[in-house]
Amino acid sequence: MSTKPITAEVALVPNYLFHLPAVARAGYDSDYADRYAATVNDDDRRFITDHRELFRFGAGQGGPMCNFALFMPIMLDLDCRGAVDELLRLVIDTLRTGETEPLFQRYHRRCQHLRDTWFAPDPEQIIACRRELPVVERYADIVYHNWNRYQSEVWPLECRLIQVVATQINAHFVGCDTVGEWERLTGREFRTPGCKIILCSALKNGPNANSMGYDRIVFWSGQELNWTLDFISHEIGTHLMIDVVRTLQADATVDWQEMYAAYESLCRYLNARVLGREPLYDLKQFHAAAYASLYEKLIPDPLMCDYPRAVKEAVAWRKRTNEKPS
Repeated sequence: MSTKPITAEVALVPNYLFHLPAVARAGYDSDYADRYAATVNDDDRRFITDHRELFRFGAGQGGPMCNFALFMPIMLDLDCRGAVDELLRLVIDTLRTGETEPLFQRYHRRCQHLRDTWFAPDPEQIIACRRELPVVERYADIVYHNWNRYQSEVWPLECRLIQVVATQINAHFVGCDTVGEWERLTGREFRTPGCKIILCSALKNGPNANSMGYDRIVFWSGQELNWTLDFISHEIGTHLMIDVVRTLQADATVDWQEMYAAYESLCRYLNARVLGREPLYDLKQFHAAAYASLYEKLIPDPLMCDYPRAVKEAVAWRKRTNEKPS
């Protein structure tokens, strides 16, 4: 039914990349680390743990190394150890020389697509890691040398479990037009032919629903299915409405953390209209219920709404309310 399909995929590279910080408990902890810690060399695992602040990510932000260590291989659609190793070696050369052109010329086409539809990797963020060059060099070796054990001992087990979830997700979305529902509600057009949902099993208790471009989102594969289906619809909305974020980011007066909360809450509010009911996720951390009551007043017609203005007004309104003396 969908003219712009949502497709769940089972991919080796993203799962391996999140496997490394997961077993090192670098930012989140779960029984996944208990099961698979021994598949990564002890010294390598301790090294990632000791540098975990460089790998933390979530809520629209990330540590200094997240961009190229975790995100770029997925954003660039790299599909094997050799491709990931090539990227990390180019990053290392960039940090050594200060020259970003060879790195970004190598991936020019995909970076241009990201720039046109989403946010391209930022050369300045990479250069800012120059003082971490020894850490990056060691991390590249860790990625390369622990691959074989993951591929032989972990992936055959995890791949089968992930595939079950992918089949369930695809069976749901083949029968509905979620992207079209969002387009009709907002009057906006989804910019790519569809969206990939990349399922990863190592993300238990870590950040979920991580956007890796306009056309791909990483989800933890172990989340309750109906919750995941609702949140995939939510993420379609956050991508469709990304120009709202671009506009707000260009405003120097914007408090980014509060605007991010208001934006996520806006998408949950609109997703309730797409779903025809309240979503199964609550976004309490973003005060979504409070924002929903404001958007009910500020958005009488989603087709005619000035969304950046509505978000800014909601933030200002909520701030005034919170500052009133009790």
